[in-house]
Amino acid sequence: MNFPVTGIILVVLSVYFFFFAPRMLYLSSIFLLPFTAMAVVNIGWVGGEKGIAAWIFMAVLWMVRTAISPRPFRRQVGWRLTRKVRIELLLLLASGLISLLVPLVLNGTVWVEYFQLTSSRKIPLQLDMQRITATGYFVFGIIFTILVAVENCNPQRFLQSVRAYIVSAIFVSIWAFVQLGCILTGHEYPASLFNNSKGTSAQFYIEKLSALDLHRISSVATEPSKLAFSMLLAFILLVMAIGLRRPILSRRWDMAALMLVLGALMVSTSTTAYAGLVLASCLAVLVLARAGAVRWLYVFTAGGVAAAGVAIALTVPLIHKLVELVILHKAQGGSARERAHAVALGVHYFTQYPLFGISWNAANSSDLVFQMLSSLGIVGFAIFAAFVLGELQMLWQAPKRGSRWSVSLLAAVCLMLVLSQATGFPFAMGFVWFALGLGAAAPFIVSRPRAAAARVKGAYGATRGAGFGGPAPAAPPVC
Repeated sequence: MNFPVTGIILVVLSVYFFFFAPRMLYLSSIFLLPFTAMAVVNIGWVGGEKGIAAWIFMAVLWMVRTAISPRPFRRQVGWRLTRKVRIELLLLLASGLISLLVPLVLNGTVWVEYFQLTSSRKIPLQLDMQRITATGYFVFGIIFTILVAVENCNPQRFLQSVRAYIVSAIFVSIWAFVQLGCILTGHEYPASLFNNSKGTSAQFYIEKLSALDLHRISSVATEPSKLAFSMLLAFILLVMAIGLRRPILSRRWDMAALMLVLGALMVSTSTTAYAGLVLASCLAVLVLARAGAVRWLYVFTAGGVAAAGVAIALTVPLIHKLVELVILHKAQGGSARERAHAVALGVHYFTQYPLFGISWNAANSSDLVFQMLSSLGIVGFAIFAAFVLGELQMLWQAPKRGSRWSVSLLAAVCLMLVLSQATGFPFAMGFVWFALGLGAAAPFIVSRPRAAAARVKGAYGATRGAGFGGPAPAAPPVC
């Protein structure tokens, strides 16, 4: 067991927050969501060392502190408002636990093929630590989603949550340029600060594109694609805020943050980043059009910038080769075949065990649909589909109620789901669960304005300070 320097600092801060500023435990966990390569402590594990993720550490302390406080989750207004969502997610949690019975019953008599094409490795399907750990991440993510939804059925707290994430995105983006600067100048990158998890999946900050001898940028994330995933959530929230003219920080800070996040995505050399930018931009325009708030000047400006980017990509040799390597070559090369193979394995094991699946992520399918089907079977997939479709339906109706946050989260949740379908569901990362939790809470901010206002006033009282930029106004109509 070893504690990185930043891990020690977090432990000290968490003790102070636990006793004297419990709200900061929650905001810290949100701030740390993109820090997927950062560990509070590294401990020995089967097959090597593993790091306890910083965001999980803070989130657990927040849950414990709230549970023992005079006003626990069940006494908050959000607990009543999100009852339907909570039931659906608890049923999904139960299906995940039930799916563990399959490897327990089979007990190694069935062997699961490894998802990599170059490997002939097979893993016996049994109830071992790997199955328990994967299911544990899934269960924790569901609990986190429920509690985020409960916590944010208040416009002030909702804005605080989004601000915490955007402030984090600003820092993460700046750190991406610090990493790039270290590479260009030959200085040693201080990986011990934020890339200190000893898990093998957290060491991709040293990855290079060998064909171009080009270092990839992952900043505080485990790998460039995870950096892209988390920053795309910040990107679309900022785009929606600017498009709705309802700033998160302020108009200038939102624009500055958007430029920083965009820059980090561009230097990441991640296919997810480049394809995700196109997808996020299209979703933003569609949802803003749905809300009657499209700013065509912004659309045409963004189109002009995109056209200029395409022209540069076609004329600058290095950028042209990079685009070919990370998009065209990847789509036609081994990476695409490996993903297709992983999805095929998901289909295969779903057809073999269609009712409850073979336990969470045992087949490791590189998409969302067959990851759910192969892991949890028809039962779990039906529950998940009911939850997601119900949430999207509530968010889709947002323009009728004039909800600024529902409009923004409609775009954000759609983006997270499409990216998960295309690249795999990052169930061990908190930012997707965070988006789902906010999406579940957003409609209730204005769907019952009088009743909710009365309950919020009684539940929370006057807010002394909202943090991350001051108190938040109530959400007015978007147009």
